[in-house]
Amino acid sequence: MKLLCSVALLSLVMSGCASVTTSSDTKVKVETVSLDGQPVEGADCSLQRAGVATPFKSPNTVPVPKAAGDAGIECKKTGLPDGKAILISRVGAATFGNILIGGGVGAIVDQATGKAYNFPEWIQVVMGKTLTFDRADHKSGEMTPGKDPLSPPPAAK
Repeated sequence: MKLLCSVALLSLVMSGCASVTTSSDTKVKVETVSLDGQPVEGADCSLQRAGVATPFKSPNTVPVPKAAGDAGIECKKTGLPDGKAILISRVGAATFGNILIGGGVGAIVDQATGKAYNFPEWIQVVMGKTLTFDRADHKSGEMTPGKDPLSPPPAAK
């Protein structure tokens, strides 16, 4: 009986893993560059997430609240065209660990709190372009490459 109670208690404790072990936002390093790749400092940027606009200057690291759905960043600098970024969130590894360790309860909690989702952690907004940054392309410690949603995919070889 003690073993059964211990296993049940451990399952409950471990089931909210991402909700317990991760923060409620993803810290995103945002840099701005010109079309020719030169750094643009002091651009006036705004993070749009869940109907809330949060202003900041580039370069900067901004907290992006975790939840299902995309976030947007728009940057402006006098003399340059506006730059825009679309940040796509993806379910994080901690949520999959919940399913293996604690069953569906942890995954439900993580989904409900939004902590199941993560955004890319380092992006470059290119002034004059709208680029999409997908967490699926994220590699720890590296800038996530932006994709032009209007460009056709590369031809198959």
